[in-house]
Amino acid sequence: RQVEISYGLAQTDWGRGLATEAALAALDHGFRVIGLGEATAIAKASNLASHRVMEKLGVHLAATWSRNGIGRVEYLIQAKEFVTHPMKRVSRA
Repeated sequence: RQVEISYGLAQTDWGRGLATEAALAALDHGFRVIGLGEATAIAKASNLASHRVMEKLGVHLAATWSRNGIGRVEYLIQAKEFVTHPMKRVSRA
């Protein structure tokens, strides 16, 4: 069973840190409240902005592949890695 972080933003909202904040909150909720053991994120290999979001959150590159001629990447993070990552700063309220 696999849980994936997913987000999409209108181009007018790119570059404002919204994807990072949303992914951070989703990971925090998934690990702290739901009790997930790990989470993944999949993106096009060419989507460097999504790569940066995952890297900021401490999610590491786990796999690369191509489907229908489009490169894909998968990032993975374990709950124990997230809890100790410096970016983890969501309020516990």
